[in-house]
Amino acid sequence: MKKIGFSRNVVVCAAVMLLLTGGILKADALPSYNNIYVGVANSAGAKYDDQGDDTYWVGFSGGGGLNAVHITSDYASPSGSVVETAMTSGTFYVTDTGSRGYSENAVLMVAIQASSLPAGFNLHLTASGYDMTTNAAQSVTSYSYVANAMDEDFDVADFTADSYGPHAWKPNLTANYPIFFGEDVFDPASQCMLLFVDLYAGPLAESKVGAQLTYDGQVRVDYQITNLPGPVHFNAYTYTVNSNSGVGIFWTNRTSGLGSSGWTVTPEPSSLCLVLLAGGAMAIFRKGRKTIRRK
Repeated sequence: MKKIGFSRNVVVCAAVMLLLTGGILKADALPSYNNIYVGVANSAGAKYDDQGDDTYWVGFSGGGGLNAVHITSDYASPSGSVVETAMTSGTFYVTDTGSRGYSENAVLMVAIQASSLPAGFNLHLTASGYDMTTNAAQSVTSYSYVANAMDEDFDVADFTADSYGPHAWKPNLTANYPIFFGEDVFDPASQCMLLFVDLYAGPLAESKVGAQLTYDGQVRVDYQITNLPGPVHFNAYTYTVNSNSGVGIFWTNRTSGLGSSGWTVTPEPSSLCLVLLAGGAMAIFRKGRKTIRRK
């Protein structure tokens, strides 16, 4: 696992005061892990609104759709890696190494490992990549690069209205497929609220069009997070109009076993956490694995 700016010697607060909470997340659960429709949270809706309700069909089949799509810190290394970082702003890329050479669109799944969000929480996302037209022969007939194809803020209201969950798994071919690498999907603490964000751009292989492309044709995602209460995990899905599987989302990044990739942000809290309890005050000081409690 690659770690960027993250230390294990962090302090975990024992409680979050409800008065500082911007909203308790309540959402409908996904009806299943596969053969479902998922809605996007973008204010402009879905780029490819096939159903007329801003949803995408998720229908994994065959080999499972886990080999082509990846998340990486470097577009020149498209096979990706598992990244854990404390940096609440950064850049990653959604890549496609499949033999088809393209996907018309990418959708980001944002999974926040928390049951509530603090006031002032905000997730700013921008995505840059290729807009393309394809045909039934799975050829790319036209394409153009779009900088900041998606540029939007998502806050407490968006997660309250548009998220799914809580779930400890992500949509996939099989049940109980982990959201992040190393997850115990049967641990209640792993449950996340899931928000799907249309990136309005797709990955395109240079070999598919015989030309040099910006970021080698991969989708760039920039994020900036304010007031993040707990870990957030980013996963990628890709959508196609023309494929052997039909129209829909049929691929995602692997999060179990060899070839896994993903991006997790776990903000590092301050070195001292003061917890106020109704029956009195207790200061908890923790450094490394040693905990000292003072009444």
